[in-house]
Amino acid sequence: MNKKIEDTAELETLIADLEPAIVRGQFRAACRRLEEVLELDLERDGPQAGRALIEKIHLIAGNRRTKAQNVQVERRGS
Repeated sequence: MNKKIEDTAELETLIADLEPAIVRGQFRAACRRLEEVLELDLERDGPQAGRALIEKIHLIAGNRRTKAQNVQVERRGS
């Protein structure tokens, strides 16, 4: 269905009102996909793969204060 909006100000108002909700929805969908990838990585390759994914997320987000550490399995407590 094609709608024609005669008043461009009305269209700009609709975009301004809806865009934040659309962006939030895209963010939530991206978070769900990341969680699925994390679960697959953990199942397939173990915790180190999960840490590697977290490190990539930090690199993308520009947050270098939190850095995932590689820990040898033998060093972990029971």
